[in-house]
Amino acid sequence: MKSIKQLTIIVAIILSAVVIIPVYGDDDHGNSKIIPTTEAPSLVMDAAKKAVPGIKITSTEKEKNDNKTIYEIKGNVANKEYEIKISSQGKVLKTEVETNEDDDDDWDDEENIKLSDVPVKIKKAVIKIIPGIKLTEAEIKIKDLVKIYELEGRVKNYDYEIKITLEGKILKIEKEKSGFFTRLFDSIF
Repeated sequence: MKSIKQLTIIVAIILSAVVIIPVYGDDDHGNSKIIPTTEAPSLVMDAAKKAVPGIKITSTEKEKNDNKTIYEIKGNVANKEYEIKISSQGKVLKTEVETNEDDDDDWDDEENIKLSDVPVKIKKAVIKIIPGIKLTEAEIKIKDLVKIYELEGRVKNYDYEIKITLEGKILKIEKEKSGFFTRLFDSIF
């Protein structure tokens, strides 16, 4: 009986998505706005230039997350693309550089693996840096005989993607708010 009720709810949600999606769109981008660089506070721009010396800024976005204003500064220097997230107080929250390592076609080998096959020390390193994370997927990537684990997980309304070495060194963490339907299905099931 419970599965019939759940199936009915799922069908109703999918059918109503035709109406909901055009009206509300993707809620991940609803709080972000591209702004002219001149509209960003000077202390934010100074922090970006200090974080990545010589950066040529290509775009600036202003985001509202959890009632906090965050600026996302994108630019390049020495043929590398940078993305810097900075608080309105000028604190650098995250700096990412786009490298060939992020190119999924550039790996010698990739393989989805079971979460149970991820070494305990890797899981502990991730939990230490992201308390409360529930890991959902794991993949191992190999390039030039170097293994990188790519783990996905969730804490509350946020999805994470973590790249970590076999030694437990975090290479990259991406965090984004879960989509509307993911949060809805999680609340039902």
